[in-house]
Amino acid sequence: MKHVIKILVSILLLTPGTIYAVNFSEKYAICTTGIDQTFELNTSNERYVKVLLCKQEKKTGAKDVYLIQNSQINFIDRYYPEGNDAKVKLCFLRHIKGGKELVILETWEQRLYDTAEGNLYQVHLYSIRDISHNFVTKKLEDLFPYEFEGMQEGKQIKAKYITKKAIEQKIQNIFDIDMVLKRLKDKKIHSMNLPFINELFANSPLSSRTLTQYNNIAYYLQKAGANEEAVYLLKKIVAKFPNRTVAYINLGDAYWELGEKEKARKAYTTYIEQMCNKGLQKKIPQEVLKRVEKMCKNKKMCQLGMSQRAVKNVKKHGINIPICDWRNYIQKLNVKPLIS
Repeated sequence: MKHVIKILVSILLLTPGTIYAVNFSEKYAICTTGIDQTFELNTSNERYVKVLLCKQEKKTGAKDVYLIQNSQINFIDRYYPEGNDAKVKLCFLRHIKGGKELVILETWEQRLYDTAEGNLYQVHLYSIRDISHNFVTKKLEDLFPYEFEGMQEGKQIKAKYITKKAIEQKIQNIFDIDMVLKRLKDKKIHSMNLPFINELFANSPLSSRTLTQYNNIAYYLQKAGANEEAVYLLKKIVAKFPNRTVAYINLGDAYWELGEKEKARKAYTTYIEQMCNKGLQKKIPQEVLKRVEKMCKNKKMCQLGMSQRAVKNVKKHGINIPICDWRNYIQKLNVKPLIS
């Protein structure tokens, strides 16, 4: 009899318009203490999307957030609000390339003796990707500050990001590639985590139009010491644009700072080859040549120096290069391109 009841409840759960959840996931029991709030989101291409907020812990007031899409129930996050009466004021989806962004505006009362009385607001932003019907959710941290609205020390304070229009504009500014580049250049930010970079790609896809901006972002990340993030970006750049010569020297520099010398050598070697192919060998920084020669010392040229194609061209010019002495090769090559 119990099994029959469970089946009937599950059927009711997945019926459009049903807001009660008694289904269970592997890690979280859904709404076992009752549904606190329900939001039905209007979307153009999903038949049925709801967000449930379930009060899970009476002592802490913790709330679990679930996204229900068609027949899928997906755990999103658990909130630990400062006030047990915290509520969600606003909830909506943003559609971007390759997925969606879920925006939730949470609010609760704030009273500090006789100095402040009003409400605190916090915007939570989540990146959602549907990979083979399995949701992958990433919370994008520290993009919105806590905001207070109310009376504080006799003054009326207004919160900026408490409407859909204001929040969407803020998100657009956050992921505007030119704004991100400017903040890095002005040293207002010094690093970006990988979820943020992926969301930046989703909002401004890597293309010939955005290639220079992304390369410059990687450059400033590397200069700021965010070498892992720089490598992540540069690998995507050279994978899509293998002839982007400057990206290889940036990639080599990032690997070098990370202590991954072999990967640095490979990136530098590709950079040198491409510069030679373009007849720009005289513009290759001496520091790059020194690093490659140092790594190649006492090694066979073909193994750790130039590619097989480059070696054939060396022989074609009748030049004998000891080990992988790129500098010697470039001096004798003058301005002739490596590949005719």
